[in-house]
Amino acid sequence: MLEEHGENVERWERQDYSTMPSNITVLTDSVLEVIQGMTNRYVVNYSKTASQSYYLNHCEHCSSKQGDFYLHSEPGNAFFPMSDEELD
Repeated sequence: MLEEHGENVERWERQDYSTMPSNITVLTDSVLEVIQGMTNRYVVNYSKTASQSYYLNHCEHCSSKQGDFYLHSEPGNAFFPMSDEELD
């Protein structure tokens, strides 16, 4: 979230590098419709690790939360390689 002229402003900005959005708290209806067309397991829930509610993946078998940190931000995991070897 950015602050401009004393107000909090949310917006997308184009960058020249790849990124993995995480801890998403708001989605437009059109984006949510696309996601719900693929899965009904991506819903808002509270994360103790993040101390906030956001859209989380949930296990298709037991409905347990799959927090963004463990999926996307843990060094050495699939979405956070720490070396060229981990890219394979």
